[in-house]
Amino acid sequence: MVLGGRDPRTSQFLPHRTTVRRRDGWDLIWSAPKSFSLLAAAGPAEGNVALAAHDSAVKSVCHHIEQELTTWRSNVSGGQSYCDGLISAAFTHRFNAAGEPHLHTHLLVANLSMSDGRWSAVRPDSWFIDRRSLSALYHLELRHQTADRGWNVAWRLRADGLADLADIPREAVRNASTQSRAVAALGPYEARRQAVASGWTAGNTPGRAQAAAVTKAASLSGAAIPRAGDFAATDGRGRPGGTNAVGNLDSDRLVKAVETRLATKRSDFRRSDVVVCLAECHPGGASVEEALAWTERFCDASHKVRSPTSRPRWSTSLSVAADKRLVHAIDAGWDIYSQTGIGDPVVRLVCPPGQSRLIDHADLIDGCRERVEADGRRLVVRTTSSLAAQRWEVLTSVAPTKPGTHFDVLVVDQADRRSTAELLVLAGEARSRRAQLILVEGGTLPRLSSPASRGLDESAALRLDVPRGAPWGSAAFDKTDLACASPRNGARTGRDCAEEILDHWKRLSDLGVNPLMVGLGLEETEALNRAARNLLSYASGREAEPPGGSRSAPTFQFPEDLRVVMLSSRLREVPYGTRGTVVSGPGGDERTWVLWDGFNTALQLDTADRSRLGCGYAVTPGVASRTTGTLVMLGPRDAVPGLRDRVLEWVRPRGDIALGHEINRGMIHEARGGIGFDQDARALGR
Repeated sequence: MVLGGRDPRTSQFLPHRTTVRRRDGWDLIWSAPKSFSLLAAAGPAEGNVALAAHDSAVKSVCHHIEQELTTWRSNVSGGQSYCDGLISAAFTHRFNAAGEPHLHTHLLVANLSMSDGRWSAVRPDSWFIDRRSLSALYHLELRHQTADRGWNVAWRLRADGLADLADIPREAVRNASTQSRAVAALGPYEARRQAVASGWTAGNTPGRAQAAAVTKAASLSGAAIPRAGDFAATDGRGRPGGTNAVGNLDSDRLVKAVETRLATKRSDFRRSDVVVCLAECHPGGASVEEALAWTERFCDASHKVRSPTSRPRWSTSLSVAADKRLVHAIDAGWDIYSQTGIGDPVVRLVCPPGQSRLIDHADLIDGCRERVEADGRRLVVRTTSSLAAQRWEVLTSVAPTKPGTHFDVLVVDQADRRSTAELLVLAGEARSRRAQLILVEGGTLPRLSSPASRGLDESAALRLDVPRGAPWGSAAFDKTDLACASPRNGARTGRDCAEEILDHWKRLSDLGVNPLMVGLGLEETEALNRAARNLLSYASGREAEPPGGSRSAPTFQFPEDLRVVMLSSRLREVPYGTRGTVVSGPGGDERTWVLWDGFNTALQLDTADRSRLGCGYAVTPGVASRTTGTLVMLGPRDAVPGLRDRVLEWVRPRGDIALGHEINRGMIHEARGGIGFDQDARALGR
């Protein structure tokens, strides 16, 4: 009731202004380190010092949000003013869905606040965007509260910036983290579904469940988990930290450590960035007030720089010197023995902020690869994750590479998100090999409004704003209008892979299998949906969608008996990932009726609802994990965890379309109502 913005006693809608689309609220989660969760689970809940420290840390951060960051929407100048507080509820859990120790608190914040006697929606801009800094404040406060309670504990900083208790064996932490490995292998949705389905009943028998979870982790690690009594009392501040401690808050060594860490991330920073780096460099802990005061002193001693937003930014002398080195390295350039067709030694492929033109950039780089390979040279792509590498491999047929690999042209994905330090290393590597450096801004993620490196933004490197190319097509569509590229040098282009996926999706749909296409990223998914709409429009004799049309084109006519899927949570009654069937197309009121799986009656979709629906021909991996039925994938079969057994067909960048084996034969046989696989194979032209 409260999440809906209504008074729980009278059901009256409280905000003075109603909107068509309204967010109910936010779920903020404060999670303790796994080692601390093991310590909290090792004893009873009553009188547990670890639980008390966690609760106090959560309350301190919530008080900071209420007092300093909570604003509401109003008609005053700037559109916001401070409100009286938050309406929220906290729920603390000591275990995760798999029954493993995981101390965390869900803070459910309602999108409702009061100021000057009026109710309105909350503006989350001041805290939701910087929620990483709030998490850092929680971790600093947790270490501070632990020390204030007389625990003589030491904290060991990890590579990701968080800290674990040094007295808890690392093997015990690993053995109590099987759920995180299940998420990596199966995906978050499937991992949680299996964990819940396993029938863990810790809530019914908390004592035995705690003992079993902690004893299992300890026995597998070969070491005992310490208890509260194992830690000697201290003077109230605890040990300063592990071997990598940088002293107290007044230490010059801590200032240098934070300055260096900021410089390795980006050239300029905000207050929230300083708070995060403080938590990553200072294992001793600090209260929220102490951390914020230290941050203010650090910013006052730094250099103010121009900001692309209204929020103030700063920089340090270390970052400024590194930016000057990068500008000199790029502007001076280097000699390359032969040109690739693009020209300068350093080239920036840009696009509008907040967008990604991965497909268009991939088409350009694929043409560059053709010229490079024709000369007997090599082009490589450097990415930041395995999924990004797989997307580039599908779209450009370029295998993922590692540092030290020989190359003549180096393509850098997400160059706008690389720090100056990273770009200096890449530029030095390209210069030493006399290779061309192509910096793709955006790439597999939307482009930042301001690059992480000011040196990149201030350099005189050649900028190319690549225009949108021809849309993807299919083998059944008119290829001459799509300017489709043919395979070159034995390697297929991304367009070739997309056309084969589209063609086989259409043939399987005609057989009654009704699969979903899966693109590894949003750009591929939207392009597949546009091509599928054009394909169906062409087959039915209707006018195809214009090349520049969006995936939410409201003019597309949904034919009857079309299988669709909800791509986002526009309708509360229909969770995203739900599949359905169109029972009637748009009439005079421009509405479409869809019978969703699991529902007895069809629901109306207006223009706004259909824009959220898209067409459902192609989905991202996250949506695919929540759907049912068979899939065809634009990418390798193992790219998406937890879905490989549902994939009927997939593409390998340097191979042919791969048909599934015995398990997928049975899926087609069942979908066709018992018709033999050999008959289906002949229909597919196999």
